[in-house]
Amino acid sequence: MAKAGQLAIQREEFGYVQRSAWRQADRLHEEVIDLDSPFSVSLAAGTHLYTFVLIGDQNAGKSTFLHSFACYQDENYLELSSLLPVLSSSFLNTRFLPEGDNRRAIDEPPFLDTDIARGTIAMVLDDFAFFVEEHNLDHSLVLDLPKGTRFVVVQFIEFGGDHLDQLMDASLIGSQRIADIVERSREMLRECRKIVYFVNGHTLFRDAAEQGCLHAASMATLERRLAFLNSSLLPADVGVMVHMTRPPAALSPETAAHILASTRAALHISGEDDASSAASTTAAAAVDAPELSAAERAARVLAAVLSGLRARHAWHLNLSERVTCADQVDPFSGSLVPEAIVNTLACMFRTEMMKSGVGQAQPDLFAAQHMLACYKEPERRLLPPDDTLDMFLDQEAFRDYLDDLHFSEAPVPILLQRFHHVALRLAAAGLAVLDHAASAHAPLRITVVGGVAFTNVKAGEASSYTCCAGSDGGGAAGSDCIDYVSGDQSNSGSGDNSGCSVRVRFPTFVPLMRVVESYFSHNVPGELWLDAARPLFAGTQDPELYAQLEAAATALGAKVVELLPLSAVNTTPQEAAAGGAAGGAGAGSDSLQAWHLWLWMAEEYALAQRLLRREQQPSAVRLPLPQNGVSPAQRDALLAFLEGSGFARVEGGKMNSAAGDNDNDNVVVYDIIVE
Repeated sequence: MAKAGQLAIQREEFGYVQRSAWRQADRLHEEVIDLDSPFSVSLAAGTHLYTFVLIGDQNAGKSTFLHSFACYQDENYLELSSLLPVLSSSFLNTRFLPEGDNRRAIDEPPFLDTDIARGTIAMVLDDFAFFVEEHNLDHSLVLDLPKGTRFVVVQFIEFGGDHLDQLMDASLIGSQRIADIVERSREMLRECRKIVYFVNGHTLFRDAAEQGCLHAASMATLERRLAFLNSSLLPADVGVMVHMTRPPAALSPETAAHILASTRAALHISGEDDASSAASTTAAAAVDAPELSAAERAARVLAAVLSGLRARHAWHLNLSERVTCADQVDPFSGSLVPEAIVNTLACMFRTEMMKSGVGQAQPDLFAAQHMLACYKEPERRLLPPDDTLDMFLDQEAFRDYLDDLHFSEAPVPILLQRFHHVALRLAAAGLAVLDHAASAHAPLRITVVGGVAFTNVKAGEASSYTCCAGSDGGGAAGSDCIDYVSGDQSNSGSGDNSGCSVRVRFPTFVPLMRVVESYFSHNVPGELWLDAARPLFAGTQDPELYAQLEAAATALGAKVVELLPLSAVNTTPQEAAAGGAAGGAGAGSDSLQAWHLWLWMAEEYALAQRLLRREQQPSAVRLPLPQNGVSPAQRDALLAFLEGSGFARVEGGKMNSAAGDNDNDNVVVYDIIVE
């Protein structure tokens, strides 16, 4: 597979990364549902996710297997795609380095010395059903899928040998950054149910004929790692399939029987252990069968040894009794072996490891990262006819971005469909703000000390944030509307939601934007994480990142002070709005824009304070102001701006309970005090 050597290597803050992706463009267009369709929301919910964790020996073909589904340059890829029709596939390979470590990227080409890698394949349900039927798999894999399933995504997460050793021995970590990554990997292992252990047969059977037993160091590593998987870290019902690659080219029946007996003795596997394991006894009787190939015989030797170890240690692992054996790459030509690749995948589905669930957190994480990347391309947000920059990102701009995307971790239609939901989750987490009621600002309550209080949050909106209007023109939910409550969908089952519009923006102040980027994945590609049981956008406890946030908040406070004098001009925002309606520009238009800019910075300052305080709901924030305070003219101009920009005066300086309860989790209202 020489083409894999052409994979670009990128140096990132966390280390090195390789990426590759393939998309069946013609079929993807067939599968895209128009967003105006009443069935569009069902697409995101109609994806079923199977996840397998791959671990094992060095140079055992784990990364090769993951990359094979995206290795479209290979001469045999067309044959592979005919055996397993996929809509899209992706491959991500990473190597993490501590701060200041400049080791070379690759020890043995074509792949990085993997710490964590990820591969995905996405299929339509009909093609997955064909795969199940063709390989005589259990029909329940299809029949028991949730109603409405249209897509099946198979995901592989690889833990490299060094990373697995760090999971087993914390003294090998040596860096806070690596420690954070290891902890997330540990959390992921706690949730997994399906593990495939790749064994390097060339190393395991190295000099086996001369030594009379399996390679002692390799067996010790295998035994130690299986014992770790059997520890309390993993669920009791976790399934483990063992797959051997690079098997010995020659292994006679007599040699196999001798190796098996000698290895049992070296590992202290007794006859009682054999007697307690029917698989071990059966395999022992079969390793010298003359009709077996060398690879099949080697696999049976290993299966018998593992079965004896399981009985001796009383492991609760659901260890597959059969060891599969195949090479995914031809050792002579370096090209893919499509039949072996698909058969290996089929074996994974044939084992007792099929307790799968629908993973919605992962597409959300992918969508969030791409929304951030899209927002950082301002040309996506230019408004006709004069190319005015829109501060907010909508789904249409996100659609254009995805159309131009060369690498997609999940099917593009799924990413697109998650836009509304993810925008709300980002706002709830304090990593972005929504355009509240098309006001060009987040939900705000502004108290001008010595004046009055204003809010752009109307009565009732805090109890149910409505992203489209009902037939009565208000915010009531109906069959043709979707309400989002606490960041989740309600009434999402049916109805035309084409009128639904959510717009989101990220911080524009660069230091704060950098912190938000780090909050997504702590400088590690989000494609790696399952995040099934943890908050999707959980912050980090890294003191260095927290210090960056403090510095960003301080600098942002200075920016708020700096911009305020610029907005104190002779023409008030009300007059500017009237001039703009009459076709005028000039100083009034500049004044209006200056007030909007100042208020956007004030919003971001409040957001930064919320992140510093780690608040679910933000408490009131007093804006930093010039030493001599706000002049009467500035205060009057601010009040006029708010009144002319859709903000409502709050009676008595207090909002009513429906709109102003900051203990309410449904709408994040930022409370800003100007004194």
